[in-house]
Amino acid sequence: MKARREALERVDRSATTHAGLWLDRYLSVQNDQRNPGSTEGVGEKANHFRSVESTAVPRGYVEACDRWRQSLPADHTALVIDIQAEGRIALGLGDKGVLENGLTLSHTWGVPFIPGSALKGVAAAAAHLLAHDDGWRKGTSAHARKGEHHADLFGQGGAGLEDGQSVDHIGRVCFLDAWWNPAGAQTLPIALDVMTVHHAGYYQKDEAPLDTDSPNPVPFATVSGRFLLALVLTDPADDPAWLDRALDLLRLGLTELGIGAKTNAGYGRMTVAVPDVTRAQAEEEHILARLPPEARWARLHQDLLDQDAASQAAWLLANGRGSPSPELTDAAWRGLIGGLFGDALARLRADAAGGGVDVAALEADLHRARQRSIDKKDDTARRRRKREIEQLEKAIQNVRSQGSNVDKALAPTRAFLAWLDEEG
Repeated sequence: MKARREALERVDRSATTHAGLWLDRYLSVQNDQRNPGSTEGVGEKANHFRSVESTAVPRGYVEACDRWRQSLPADHTALVIDIQAEGRIALGLGDKGVLENGLTLSHTWGVPFIPGSALKGVAAAAAHLLAHDDGWRKGTSAHARKGEHHADLFGQGGAGLEDGQSVDHIGRVCFLDAWWNPAGAQTLPIALDVMTVHHAGYYQKDEAPLDTDSPNPVPFATVSGRFLLALVLTDPADDPAWLDRALDLLRLGLTELGIGAKTNAGYGRMTVAVPDVTRAQAEEEHILARLPPEARWARLHQDLLDQDAASQAAWLLANGRGSPSPELTDAAWRGLIGGLFGDALARLRADAAGGGVDVAALEADLHRARQRSIDKKDDTARRRRKREIEQLEKAIQNVRSQGSNVDKALAPTRAFLAWLDEEG
């Protein structure tokens, strides 16, 4: 054993040393007896933690992080977003190891990461402790069944049988490990920290605490920086709004409760970036992207399609002449109009046909009224014919005087219908 220790003392750490391997295997002295009077945690373990503070970002990690991000679904079934440590985070403090106080590092790369189980635990705690709806409460030992929303999002376990069938199930959202985001970094975001126990005998041996007790600094490592939060729907066909709910709870938990150890002392607080769009909006964009142009236009203009025929007719006159999108040819647009705006088109065609009065027909009626033979002794018939002739003459005069205004008013309608009836 002594020979092994002496060999370890001759091993030097390089800039590319795996931080996790170095911390687990290369501690030269097991305790802090070389610095028994230190009050700043400057023992061998503190020096060992400090030795990895300047570790360079492993070669290939940036590319691996990019590949991992690209491997996640790029549609509404997943959400990838940055989370930023506001201060320091103590991750894996209770892990077993020669340093007594552990640190969660990736086995492959030796860089910090946040386990998905820890993220799920924070979200579940926020749901149970901070949400106002009882549906987000988790079960107790006396009542294992969780609240409806809590069970849906996080899963149900240990609830036993109901009507002879197991009611246990997995959650709707999968919380993946959050990779450390290396953007702009040259070294790993690891820093030495210390907690000082002033009355060890009081805590360990039930001895009375005294002012003469010597403080016992205990070193440990913390991390900081940005991490990539990734949430994925367990079932891609499920409602993507569950991702939004999970993100809301994580934001609440990371802000108010913190993650990792020593959260009561202020460690573990993080801020969550706001996504550009909600998962519901992302789902809509995904659906639209897969639709043909005609169906996409109809889905985007459903509010217009729900309006009455008069409003649709007005919109067509203002916007309908010519394709609204490069993806739709004029012929395809004409077909779409004919299929979606049947009632509005019928109204426009009726206006165009009935808006102008046929003067020739009125003149023919006037001629027949004048030529109609009546009994000269029948005063009533003569007065009736006279009134009819006067009314027809007045109608002809009105049409001739107003005809240009009517034609002008109907010109847009007739022009639109003429364009619509074109071929090709």
